[in-house]
Amino acid sequence: MGFTDRLVPGGTIPVPFGTGGILEEKMTDTLGIAERLTPMRGRDARGQSLATRFTRTEESLLAQAARASGMTLREWSREVLLREARRPKNDPVFTEVVGTRMLLNEILRVLACGHAMDEKSFDEVMDEVRVTKHETARQVMELYTMPNETGS
Repeated sequence: MGFTDRLVPGGTIPVPFGTGGILEEKMTDTLGIAERLTPMRGRDARGQSLATRFTRTEESLLAQAARASGMTLREWSREVLLREARRPKNDPVFTEVVGTRMLLNEILRVLACGHAMDEKSFDEVMDEVRVTKHETARQVMELYTMPNETGS
């Protein structure tokens, strides 16, 4: 019988007493230890761990972000890593923002140069944006995700 099998709310466990004998003493598990040591139903037990090294400055930055989220550094790190792993590679919202930026840049360039844009020209710009926005969004995302010069 394992530790968590013996420690249940309202259960009894052997408790050493000053005489060296063992008495059964009623213990109430008010901290919820048994529940916290038992894996939640519906998910696998968390038995894997990852380790990485950070500079003190990086660790401070991460700890600050965790505190701002109301989590411990370990909880926050786990959430961020899993969120990034689950994030779709082609974020549709990001692609549409890039497409909107492309459209505005092209239209504003024409207007800023003092030219008028007719309906046919506008439709051509829209078609061009529709065709190229996915590749452009991928390129822009690469710029945001490239490692910086500090080696990270």
